[in-house]
Amino acid sequence: MKFLKNIFLRTPKKFNLTKKDFKLKETDLSNVDIRISPEFEKKMEESWIKKKKTKTNSKKVFRSYSTIIKIDKSKVEITFNPDEVEDIDSFIKNINEKLNWISLNILDIKTHIAKNLLDLKNNSWLSEGQDKITKEEFIKKLNTIEDIGFNPDLSFLIYFDDNDLFLGHLIKQDISKNLELRKPCIVW
Repeated sequence: MKFLKNIFLRTPKKFNLTKKDFKLKETDLSNVDIRISPEFEKKMEESWIKKKKTKTNSKKVFRSYSTIIKIDKSKVEITFNPDEVEDIDSFIKNINEKLNWISLNILDIKTHIAKNLLDLKNNSWLSEGQDKITKEEFIKKLNTIEDIGFNPDLSFLIYFDDNDLFLGHLIKQDISKNLELRKPCIVW
């Protein structure tokens, strides 16, 4: 009987991305008007904003490598900042390992999110007259991963479409480089 059960288990795709799969994206931050402390701005410039010289001025540009993959039936954007990584090929190899882990553990990740955010949903985010939802219903709604962003230390953030659980916000799941699930939160 165990053999028959295993026939129906889905085998996740093995990822084998290379540098060629990624495209460089540059976002002009010159016209972004936010108020931050000069100390923080200096640290940001040192770490992830590069100044690009032009004939008329220098503009601030955020650079990222990006590719689209399919994971858990979602088209997902994978991003990282190439300016913070010493060996891009090795970093991408590690990204593949993390993506393979996500594929194998997606249900556990969704269950962790539901466990942590279900009370918030049922106690604060129900529409008038809406019944409380179950953990299983919550997990079912987490059907679209929008983006996975990798940090230089190989920790990463997974952003889920909330499917109107929280009025269109994204759900962010932070995962450490050691694959520890931190507390999820809603953003934007």
